[in-house]
Amino acid sequence: MVEEINEIAVIFKRIKNEEYSDIEEYVPYRVVEGYFYEQDGCFIDADQNVYSHMASIAEVGNVYAGRRNLYDTIKINPNRNIFKIRKLMLEAASKYQYYKNINEDSTEYNIIKIKNKETGEISNLKDKDTQLYYDIYKEFMPVGSKHDKAKAHKESASNDTDDGFSMYNTPLELVNDVKKTIKGQDEAVETIVSLLWMRYKYPDIPKSNILIIGPTGVGKTAIFEKLHKLLNTPLAIFGIAGTSQAGYKGHDIEEMLTQLYYASDGDVEKAEHGFVFVDEFDKLSNDNDLGELGTTAVQNELLKVIEGCEREISLDSHGSFTIDTSNITFICCGAFEKMFEKKRKKQGIVGFGEREEITAPDDVKVTPEMIVKEGIIKELVGRLPVIIKLNDLNERLDILEDILRNSDESLLISILNALENDGIQVEGLDNVISEIVKDASSREVGARGLFAPVRRIFTKVFYELDNNPDKYEKIVFGSNILSDNHDFELIPKKVKTKKLKQETVVE
Repeated sequence: MVEEINEIAVIFKRIKNEEYSDIEEYVPYRVVEGYFYEQDGCFIDADQNVYSHMASIAEVGNVYAGRRNLYDTIKINPNRNIFKIRKLMLEAASKYQYYKNINEDSTEYNIIKIKNKETGEISNLKDKDTQLYYDIYKEFMPVGSKHDKAKAHKESASNDTDDGFSMYNTPLELVNDVKKTIKGQDEAVETIVSLLWMRYKYPDIPKSNILIIGPTGVGKTAIFEKLHKLLNTPLAIFGIAGTSQAGYKGHDIEEMLTQLYYASDGDVEKAEHGFVFVDEFDKLSNDNDLGELGTTAVQNELLKVIEGCEREISLDSHGSFTIDTSNITFICCGAFEKMFEKKRKKQGIVGFGEREEITAPDDVKVTPEMIVKEGIIKELVGRLPVIIKLNDLNERLDILEDILRNSDESLLISILNALENDGIQVEGLDNVISEIVKDASSREVGARGLFAPVRRIFTKVFYELDNNPDKYEKIVFGSNILSDNHDFELIPKKVKTKKLKQETVVE
């Protein structure tokens, strides 16, 4: 009987090291869905191909590593389909070189090493199944001898340095890297980086949980997704809306810790120093409390986890784990729209030139008392000592344009680079950008409204280009391209003709 396809893993090809015969290397080459067969300790994909883990002592066949629960992975990446998730996992795995010593006389026999291709930093692989295999194969070696792989693993693991902070000499360097993606939130980025820098560089200083406030499309999630990538720190993004108390059927608080566990590849110690991003925190307002299953009960449950406690989390058929939340950094995030509603003030005499002036308290400093008034219990607010209000980007056309033109994760930049690589020029782009920015601003969706129009505009363009390869050299956009993605012209390449040289006959 075929098990449920509920896992996803990176598959590696096995190659021989050209320089050292006692070293075996692995190259990540694809990501597949499948299931973990506990009886034999192997991963089986949807096509029934069987893979041993990288830390096994099997000598043939491709291997797997980085196994994750498929559903939790999709939940953590709600805006990405399975093909994008596969691509991202493969890209992340390809940043490292993987190898192990296969010399049985070595004290590091079978220990998996990973080397960061960019920094050259070497550490040990520690995914959710590594220790399992070390424990299994330990039984086949004399205890206490140089073949004791568990001991070798423990000694080498103590030198692990997978902390991304080691790549930076100063917090300013990290800030500058974040700002390559995040635009218009400089002060907030500097504050967040400073807090994290203190936490990781000076571990004796207690952590600072953070409350982030801002409307949609200002970069609340994007800031921490970027930090997660730069720092190699596990991140769980948890939507709090619809959550119930732990122990009740359905979505509960403990799911955020389960997500963090899987984001840490099953390494509890790593998870205990990760980030939990609690999205839609303002939806916990107790204005519409439902009693025992209501938001006050959930707030109290969240309070226990944020202030620090030990929780035993069940993984259904995969056992359980115990995690201490004392050192996890919690980032609670919400729009708190009622607090920042635009107020309409009428001016003039009714019926005689009456007009409305819209005012918004953009410069209002948010205080804990204001959050309590919004329906969050004061004990929970007290566990979020740092309150950061992000700038509303809807009125800042210059910043929206900067995101579109210069953010290193801008879809427009990716498309323009692809066109440039194909030797195709773009004309009329300034007008296109201006219209996209105005459209996003008018719909009050911030940076989130910039990318759908870009994709819509270029869909028809790429359809024509890919159906006629090497035919065109320029795209000229019309003034109505935002509302009509057919409003463009493709200019064919000029055909070069050779002039025949006229011969002169001398008689």
